[in-house]
Amino acid sequence: MTIKNKSKKAVSLLLFLLMLISLLSFGTAGVLAEDKTYGAFSYRVADEGVYITGYTGEMAEVFIPNTIDDKVVVGIDDEAFWYKDFVTNIKLPEYLETIGARAFQGCSSLVEVELPDTVYEISDAAFESCKNLRNINIPANLDYVGAFAFDGTRWIDKFTDNTSIILGGRVFYKYLGTASQVVIPKGVLSISANAFAYNENLTYVDIPDTVEIIGNFAFYECPKLKSVSLPSSLYLMGEYAFGCYEDTENKTVAVDKDFVVYSETQTEEGGELVAAKFCEQRGIKLLPPSKFATPDELPKAETCTFKETEEETSPVKIENTWVTVIIIVASCVVVIGGIFVISTVYEKKRKKKHI
Repeated sequence: MTIKNKSKKAVSLLLFLLMLISLLSFGTAGVLAEDKTYGAFSYRVADEGVYITGYTGEMAEVFIPNTIDDKVVVGIDDEAFWYKDFVTNIKLPEYLETIGARAFQGCSSLVEVELPDTVYEISDAAFESCKNLRNINIPANLDYVGAFAFDGTRWIDKFTDNTSIILGGRVFYKYLGTASQVVIPKGVLSISANAFAYNENLTYVDIPDTVEIIGNFAFYECPKLKSVSLPSSLYLMGEYAFGCYEDTENKTVAVDKDFVVYSETQTEEGGELVAAKFCEQRGIKLLPPSKFATPDELPKAETCTFKETEEETSPVKIENTWVTVIIIVASCVVVIGGIFVISTVYEKKRKKKHI
């Protein structure tokens, strides 16, 4: 081999290495461009605004800014604060809209959360296992709450004496009863994922025409529920929401062959309804709602009532303690003063007598 050929090969190898380095650098730059940081927060930018993706700080009290890079913070991404068990307080952004799956799961020191009214979606297990969380408000615009979002919190335990948990009158979070026939109150906008899952008694459920969302596996493994009438208001249905069972042999989820859905097929404008599309994709039998047979006797719709724990119905307040201390001190002063006056009068009388 000549020196000339060796030089050519060396140059070719050098060019190849430079090209490879350039590609790797470009790829790395692309990753860094997506993974931005702001103080102790990592975040991503979308068309609608900023999403917090992580927290690397060590502060127990966390203040998430309203804006980053002149963009509004609209979301907390999946697992952003996952098992940050040292966090005690979180100030959420003023215009927050969504909270991702497992976003605050395992934040066991978190005591209270104030959600902005702009929040409309809380995803699966968002606050699950926040065992000391005892206070959280329900925003007026909340449309959907995912499965297990508040399970394992002291706050959700307040509802355990009810047969159903309905958040803000809008979200049917979970059914806890044993009735075979259930009427969901009118005004409910969504049924959470797993809300009726594994209910072996349920034979009939009345879904009002206000319901727009039914979550994943909402009625999963309800063996006696053989039919359901779905309203035209429904625009989103989760995976395997109805009439499904697990095929353990093939390790798949299959449709119960006896399950029937009653629903209109088209909107007034001629578009295909979600229920019709759901049945078509999964091979579920679809019939018009006029043929649906409603049971003759139905229970009254169950409403969720708020039950406070004993600890929070009689809180110990510092202000009251100080008032008590002042009263005790004042009482002591009066008593001591009274004793002093009586002693003085008695002494004067005694001296007078001796004179």
